[in-house]
Amino acid sequence: MNKTAKKSSVKKSVRTAVVHKKRLAAGKSRPLHKRVLLHPFSIMVLLCAGVLIAGSSIRSFADTVEIKATIQAAPITNAATITSPLDAQHVSSPAIAVTGACEAQSYVKLNLNSVFSGQDVCQSGSYTIPATLANGANQVQVQIYSLTDAPGPATAPITVYYDQTTVTSPPTPSTVPTTIEVSTVEETSYQQGSIPQTSSDPTINGFAPPYSVVTVTFHSVVSTCTTVADATGYWSCTLDHDLPVGVHRVDIVAQTPDGQRITFPTFQIAVLASLANLLVPAKVSSPIIRTNYQYEARAAGQPFTWDLTIDGGQPPYSITVDWGDGASGHSVQPDHSTFAISHAYKTPKNYAVTITAVDASGSIARFQVVAVVNVLAANAGTFTASNTVSSVVAKIRERLWIIWPTYIVVVLMVIGYWLGEREEYQQLMAGRRAHSRSSGRK
Repeated sequence: MNKTAKKSSVKKSVRTAVVHKKRLAAGKSRPLHKRVLLHPFSIMVLLCAGVLIAGSSIRSFADTVEIKATIQAAPITNAATITSPLDAQHVSSPAIAVTGACEAQSYVKLNLNSVFSGQDVCQSGSYTIPATLANGANQVQVQIYSLTDAPGPATAPITVYYDQTTVTSPPTPSTVPTTIEVSTVEETSYQQGSIPQTSSDPTINGFAPPYSVVTVTFHSVVSTCTTVADATGYWSCTLDHDLPVGVHRVDIVAQTPDGQRITFPTFQIAVLASLANLLVPAKVSSPIIRTNYQYEARAAGQPFTWDLTIDGGQPPYSITVDWGDGASGHSVQPDHSTFAISHAYKTPKNYAVTITAVDASGSIARFQVVAVVNVLAANAGTFTASNTVSSVVAKIRERLWIIWPTYIVVVLMVIGYWLGEREEYQQLMAGRRAHSRSSGRK
């Protein structure tokens, strides 16, 4: 029994070796194209390509694929300082630069009147942020942050005063006046015979002989306003109390330095209750640029994009963006809706991006952010990276329309060659078995 089993085992091993030898011989006898396509390495490459193409197709349904990593930066222990402007300082220009000292590996945000108004990266222990003040008192405060947006100690706010001065140059007559004239009533040109509409405390301007004493009398409730013409003869008189609503007669008399009395023909004005609000422009706040800024650094070639909104002021707004690399952009924003700005840099560097908005009345708002291009400290920040694989996937995604059909044809060819060889091998083995059986019967 043992001898029989041993013989059977030997015969089986011999048959296996023979089959293996035949398969090797068949493989060597394959045509070159079959040997290449049916080689195990080619099959592995084909499978890997299929996975990559399928992955690219799935990713193509997404708008953007980003890889983000955040490395916690060292905590900030010292608050930023404000060295300019000084607390309680009065300035005559709305455009200022807020400067101060700060820790390394940090950035500073400026809050002007409790509104985020600009940012700068701390370089060489200092920062500079341009800002635009509103008329009157302005609260200026800065806040330091680590490069992973962790806030540091708060900085005490200071108050800066912008003393807005409006200088209106009076008109200069072509010749020295010898009579008395009325040029405007409430900033509207006076026309003889008309009844100008005014506020309850009207202002009347005109010309008279230089240094004349001009007296303006309003009736029926008698109210008087007195002024002196200047060296050019220009005079302006504003009543210091309110007139009742209705029509009032106005008499104007000028007393020259030599005693001559000159009168202007009597005319009427109509004081309207609602006109005071119409004549005084509605107080519109200065424009303010807003954005949901978050510190981040990008590689060269990757675009920076910020969403901006302009509040206050009078639309439309003229927008100018200085990208800090010699490039600039200009656009007109018709309303307060959100709009986006975007730009890509070619060279690694810190770029100060200055955004200037001018509204319809000429009021200006400035805003600064810093674009950090591939300048990341070892322990710093939130960044967006793209690697070789993602770029290859992006290129594949653009050509999927031709890659998929080609890939399917190659796969079908491989399957066809394999099935053909399989069928041929089975037919060959079936013929050998039939030949063996017929030889055994003989």
